[in-house]
Amino acid sequence: MLEYYKKSSEKYKELDAEVNKMMNEALDKANSIIKHNRQQLDQTLDDNAHSNLKKVTDQVEKALGDLQANTANIAADAVKKIMHERKDDKRSSEVISSFSHTSRDINRWVEAHYGIDYVLIKVDSEQILNLLNSHFATIFNLCETSNQKVDYSKLNEPIYTILLPVFEESAVIGQLIESVKSLDYPKSKLDVKLLVESEDQETLAAIEKYTLPQYFEVIKVPHSLPRTKAKSCNYAMSFARGKYAVIYDADDKPDPLQLKKALIEFNKGDDKLACVQAKLNYYNCDYNFLTKSFSLEYMNWFQYLLPGFQKMNMPMPLGGSSNHFSVKILKKLFFWDAYNVTEDADLGLRLAQMGYKTRMIDSETLEESPITVFAWIKQRWYTLLT
Repeated sequence: MLEYYKKSSEKYKELDAEVNKMMNEALDKANSIIKHNRQQLDQTLDDNAHSNLKKVTDQVEKALGDLQANTANIAADAVKKIMHERKDDKRSSEVISSFSHTSRDINRWVEAHYGIDYVLIKVDSEQILNLLNSHFATIFNLCETSNQKVDYSKLNEPIYTILLPVFEESAVIGQLIESVKSLDYPKSKLDVKLLVESEDQETLAAIEKYTLPQYFEVIKVPHSLPRTKAKSCNYAMSFARGKYAVIYDADDKPDPLQLKKALIEFNKGDDKLACVQAKLNYYNCDYNFLTKSFSLEYMNWFQYLLPGFQKMNMPMPLGGSSNHFSVKILKKLFFWDAYNVTEDADLGLRLAQMGYKTRMIDSETLEESPITVFAWIKQRWYTLLT
């Protein structure tokens, strides 16, 4: 009997070894197949990436070419319109003729300062601004600033509502609170509304770590769709006490005198002045190519395009932050469109449609630019997708 069990045990050992061998061979074969498929997939992705990159590069080069070709014509038409309104046909002819050299001047300027192969990734934002100023600012008087000193002590400051819509912004809550506290405005006249979605527990927990000034009020926005900044602001306006209201984003660092500068502009205007827009830019504009591109876009928008629209009495699409409103007029337009992810531009056009005016002021708010493409896509499209 003992010999039987011994032979059986040896038989099962041999069978077990054979099974293990077969399993190891199968695993090796499976790993080989996976490795081969992965290499093929990587090669396919690389090919697609190179193909897509070439398409994007071609599109960018074409867009730059079209921009370069059309800039002179667009600017000339604008100059012609402005000069015609000013009855200055001679000056108009002189300026328009100068635009025929603009494209070549830009190329020469870049080549002279940085070499023929120099690209935007290394150009400093201040140098780009100087270039744009040299070609456009003097002609259009868009960047004119007053040397007259303003005596802010004579202002009669009304209550000013500050809307701070935040969502998943626990990392910058402290910076936001400090930025608002640094505003040069009587604290007893500030009505600050910190707007947080009720389900955003992380941001609410971050806020509880700070001792907020008395003029701060945390408003928990009830859960509802869409989850947009416009919806939060509409809800908060039910609690607003100010004669004027301004929106700041979570990462904003506004000019400390911005509220007073906006108030002066409102005081100079008539009852049709509904909104005052401050300029926006980025405090990390020189971080990389992407941030420089965004900063260049902001400079073009707030230093030239919007002031140009103002000069020609055209509707002004607002920026998403640092726009100051007359609350009385804002109520007449039923506030923001909660279902519009570009609610700022929409409101600017609706104001113009109703016969109201928007003005730019010489005050700047700095924001944090996305530093990666993924962060940019998330910032621009997350609200839409959710």
